[in-house]
Amino acid sequence: MKVCYKILLIVIALFCLKVNAADFQKIEYKQLKDKTKITYQDGAWLTKVKTKNNDYFIKRSSEGVEKYSEFFAPTGEYLFSATTDYDFIENGRLIGYSNSNFKFYEYELFENKLSARELGAEEVQNLFPKFTIIKISEFSPTTNCLKIKKGKKNLNLIVLNDTDRYFDNYWFSTDNVNLKYYQLRGLLKIKNKGLVQLSRFGENTKIYPWFVLLIR
Repeated sequence: MKVCYKILLIVIALFCLKVNAADFQKIEYKQLKDKTKITYQDGAWLTKVKTKNNDYFIKRSSEGVEKYSEFFAPTGEYLFSATTDYDFIENGRLIGYSNSNFKFYEYELFENKLSARELGAEEVQNLFPKFTIIKISEFSPTTNCLKIKKGKKNLNLIVLNDTDRYFDNYWFSTDNVNLKYYQLRGLLKIKNKGLVQLSRFGENTKIYPWFVLLIR
């Protein structure tokens, strides 16, 4: 029995790696890549930078398994960090997404100190009007399941964490649902009906319970 369980975990892990290595669906917001220069002027973030003024920040991705964004001065001096690993500028707003907890944040700057504000479901919906938002709090507290209707068309989903739960090392796996990932871990394109499981390498424990989406 233990051997079978270990084999199952290996299969799930390999499946996750295979899916995430596949071509990602693209979202409309361009990610701020490593070494991108940005500036903050009159309450707005901009990528059009006049380098001769030295009034800008350079983004760099931290080292390690769980990467996040760090910002440096032109001199190389470390200034501040964001807790997100996918950042983009939308209408002068610096928005970040954390793959570790399925949350979006907006960042503002005051005296070289970065402040983060978590975006609510309505704000995320305005950013992604073509997506259906599913909140973690909507899953059953007893079974951790949630039933949703797919309809005839492909279903774009955002799994949004509106709790204090942390989702480090959580991944999506399926039985017979055909899905694709966007660049953000909590964004999915569902093509068929079936089951989608969100779990920490297949675990279902009190500390790391799984969450199951039933697509009908």
